[in-house]
Amino acid sequence: ALICAGNGGHEWLRYGRELGNFLFHVEWRLTPHKGTKGYNSGVFVRNNHNGLIWYQAQVGSASGGYWFGNNPSGKGLKPFNLRPQMTAHPVKPAGKWNTFEIRCQGSKLILKVNGTTTSIFDKCKNLRGYLGLEAEGSRIEFRNMKIKLLK
Repeated sequence: ALICAGNGGHEWLRYGRELGNFLFHVEWRLTPHKGTKGYNSGVFVRNNHNGLIWYQAQVGSASGGYWFGNNPSGKGLKPFNLRPQMTAHPVKPAGKWNTFEIRCQGSKLILKVNGTTTSIFDKCKNLRGYLGLEAEGSRIEFRNMKIKLLK
């Protein structure tokens, strides 16, 4: 398992090379803290080298499971957030293990949480980039990470 302390800061572990089309399986668990509601971390895919272009599968206690980020658009970047489009909320609370299955293929990013498709972004303009795990202000554990390259 990989443990990120998230001691009020921002930690990010980036995979060593860019990926295009792939499947990524990861299990994660936030450490519960009494009186804390705003847990925040994420799994990134297809980020560019400096992180200005990014796509994040939001991790949160009973509130994650959607895509948001910065996508190239015309001469700049266009932020997007698919949280309002979520129709299912299968993320378990802090202290419980969750599973993300992420499929990146062409312009489509598909996020499954605990077996349920929760978010699909079909306008991804950055077709290759870095995969990364984030801890932001909360202790989080990651385990059983598997990458399968797709054609």
